[in-house]
Amino acid sequence: MDDRFAPLFFSFIIMPTTLIVTRAADTTRAGSLRHAIANANAGDTIRFSSKLANQTITLRNTLTIAAGKNITIDGSNARGLTISGNNANRIFSVQSNHVTPTQVTFQRLKLTNGFTRDRGGAISTEHQASVVVRNVLFSGNKARKGGGAIFSAYEGNLTVNNSTFRGNVGTAANDERGAGAIAFWGPNRFTVRNSNFINNRGINGGAINSLNGQLTVENSRFIGNDTTAGRYDTGNPNPFLRGYGGAIYTDRASAANSTGGTIRLTSNVFENNKGRGEGGAAYLYSGQNDRVIVESSVFKDNTVLNLPQGGAGNGGALVHITNGPNKGFTLRNTAFLNNTASNQGGGAWIMDAPTTITNVTFSQNRTLGNDFSKNGGALLLRNAPTTIVGSTFTRNRAGWVGGAITGGDNASIKNTIFHYNTADNGPNSWNIQQHSSSNLRDRGGNYQWPPEQNSSENVSNRVNLVDPRLGRLQQDANGIYYYPLLRTSPAIGSGAGPTGRSLGFVQDSESGQESDRTSLHSTADQTLVGTSGNDRLVGGKGNDVLRGRSGDDILIGGPGDDRLVGGDGNDRLIGGPGRDVMTGGSGRNTFIYRSPRDRGDRITDFDVNQDVMDLSKLMSGDSFRSRTPFDDYVELVQSGSRTVVKVDMNGDIGSPRFQRLAVLDNTNAGDLQASNFIL
Repeated sequence: MDDRFAPLFFSFIIMPTTLIVTRAADTTRAGSLRHAIANANAGDTIRFSSKLANQTITLRNTLTIAAGKNITIDGSNARGLTISGNNANRIFSVQSNHVTPTQVTFQRLKLTNGFTRDRGGAISTEHQASVVVRNVLFSGNKARKGGGAIFSAYEGNLTVNNSTFRGNVGTAANDERGAGAIAFWGPNRFTVRNSNFINNRGINGGAINSLNGQLTVENSRFIGNDTTAGRYDTGNPNPFLRGYGGAIYTDRASAANSTGGTIRLTSNVFENNKGRGEGGAAYLYSGQNDRVIVESSVFKDNTVLNLPQGGAGNGGALVHITNGPNKGFTLRNTAFLNNTASNQGGGAWIMDAPTTITNVTFSQNRTLGNDFSKNGGALLLRNAPTTIVGSTFTRNRAGWVGGAITGGDNASIKNTIFHYNTADNGPNSWNIQQHSSSNLRDRGGNYQWPPEQNSSENVSNRVNLVDPRLGRLQQDANGIYYYPLLRTSPAIGSGAGPTGRSLGFVQDSESGQESDRTSLHSTADQTLVGTSGNDRLVGGKGNDVLRGRSGDDILIGGPGDDRLVGGDGNDRLIGGPGRDVMTGGSGRNTFIYRSPRDRGDRITDFDVNQDVMDLSKLMSGDSFRSRTPFDDYVELVQSGSRTVVKVDMNGDIGSPRFQRLAVLDNTNAGDLQASNFIL
């Protein structure tokens, strides 16, 4: 054939577009949300006219997003916009399959009063769908089978950030996946950050139920969530609706045939949650290939009740169980305060998992009742080899024995305080095993007060039997509770050396001796000195000095005018409020600013070739949307040999208001580049 007559082929590229919703009425007419979803193509964004601010779109039926329609639904331009299911309809259904998986982002919306007899009252997905939720309020949604707000189907991914789940319910049906707010079917990633879960009610997991999911929850609050609807449901397909995990319930972190996954809870607050059977705040079940990490969190005023027909009531705040030894349970830098269990483990109940507990405070936790099973006022260990370092057990109470710990036959303690723990011994007047039900392996530096009446029942035969003189309960700069030692405490300046991360030295200003307990904070000015390892040093409320050594350290100042010195290694320095002086030392150092209140610092040795200033927390709001944030939000001013770093704190490019954040000594502003800033 002559080339002149060769057929012509054309390819068409559909560019992403923005569709604007202008009508609050739920119709199929142009300008409605339903019309926009039906006509959107993959890659499109649906926005709302500013005229819809504070209005409500009340749905007549569910909004369906077809498989493969990867879109964003963004309510940023219409603040206060609500989409309501009218207590009769699920709000969004995201269709998806392995051939055409769907990715949808929801942001800056209020999703309320969704309802379904199935799963996912506000959002429900199908196979392999990926959903991102940002700055969304889920309120009053109901799903009879669980996932009152969101249900994420098998092999999907779910990311939630800066969102609030309030008063969502998943309790009505005979379904053990009855999560009040979010039900997730793994085995992929499920991530929650910077979010609030308040007064949600479920069967297993008042807020979250994660099946095989690689769950990460960071910097979030779980307040008043409830699984007391758990019950025996005799005669139905699921005769035992457990009621486990007042806030969070997990069933493994990976599929049974996989190499394993991780459940990680970091920097969270669990308060006033209530469960039945197991785990007033969290029930964390894992497989043998999984690992579990709980860190930098607070469990306060949580309760676990027994089931209505009797049985259990373990772990007032937390239960961790694994079916045979797993890859380890790490519990660190956390506080358990005033939690109660109707049976065992007023604070925590742990079974089978090799466990490390570091720098944890257990205070005023208790088991209720007085029969022989009411053991472990703070902690019950069942076949769980455990190492406890740098922790405090004070004023915990058990109904039978082990006011602090029960089941510690395979547990060791180091640099740990047992202080005024009590055990009622049921109706008996024995006055035995007040602190521990058995002797623990003593690795040095431990204190117990008061002694047992029979010396063989002390926590160990080497423990220091002297009052450690604890001060009042306080919070550090990260909101973690601890008990400082009074200046007259005999524990200051004595004890064995620390053996792990997050342990530092607190230097007694009078004796100059170093003590090896992070809990030795003081209300006065103090000096904390790290070890040769990777340390985490946290200042108090005074004008403190924090000195790292040769590891990759994290130094966190408090509200005072602090001095932070990183030393060798790649360190992270957080001055916090106050006029702080920070010296990174050798290595690649990061100076972190988390709030406008942190301004006013001086950095003495900023290395333009490797150091960075992390300002991402300052610029995390919706106002900061520039594609050139370094040019628009950061101003560098030369002042003699110093560079003054100024930041536009409100993100208003049109009318910037730069405020002085920090001064960099001996630094030329012209040498600083965008790569020196994390924005």
